[in-house]
Amino acid sequence: TALTFATAQVGNFSLNSTLVTNSGEGTLSGTAVLSNTTDYSFNSGSTYSLGAGQSKVMQIKFAPQSAGTKTGTLTVGTGCSTVSLSGVGTAAPNCSLTTSSLAFGIVVTGDSATLTFSIKNNGGGTCCDYVPQLFGVAASLLYDGCWR
Repeated sequence: TALTFATAQVGNFSLNSTLVTNSGEGTLSGTAVLSNTTDYSFNSGSTYSLGAGQSKVMQIKFAPQSAGTKTGTLTVGTGCSTVSLSGVGTAAPNCSLTTSSLAFGIVVTGDSATLTFSIKNNGGGTCCDYVPQLFGVAASLLYDGCWR
């Protein structure tokens, strides 16, 4: 059995889940263990106690600490299959502007002024919504939302 996680940027996460079912008689109980606790963690708890026929969803969180393919295993307990985990971490964007300020001068109400700037991404991913955060809500920008 395998769980493949959606690609996640460093600083973000992706969730996936697996179902643990007691298909036998009596009670199945224990604590699930992850082999890679740097990039994976339990989002819904790791302990279980299941009567005959009962199930529990175990949700795993993939939060890569660095870029690259990250693997691991989920071991539920005796008699249960080991689940392999796989996810890809991507570098976070590192966005910068070519200018530290834009001076519009005096602009009369109803008129407009245009200044230009360049944005550069020195990291991975995209610089979505980065410029409006820098200039605040008063800035009106014409762009598609992302600089790649």
